[in-house]
Amino acid sequence: MEEKKKLSSGLLMAIGISIGVGFGIILAIKFDKPAIVVVTGYPVGLVIGILLKNKYGDGKKFGGNLSPKQRKTQITMIVIISILVLISLVAMSLISQ
Repeated sequence: MEEKKKLSSGLLMAIGISIGVGFGIILAIKFDKPAIVVVTGYPVGLVIGILLKNKYGDGKKFGGNLSPKQRKTQITMIVIISILVLISLVAMSLISQ
């Protein structure tokens, strides 16, 4: 059985945040609101980073082998961040009209 190569948690979080900020910049250009980068890009990047870390991470820092309680907390955090991002996107689209 082939063993997966584990990547650094910091690297995966950085990749996720980079993707999220890039997403935020695209939205900022579309809505002509620079604050969208911070409001949406960073939280989206954190969620992407957490998901990447869980799939490919080395298990350091936030834990690769999470207990059920930790896993539930992490999923709750991802859901809350996603809801806040959606609310901010809706608010920005209403403001830009």
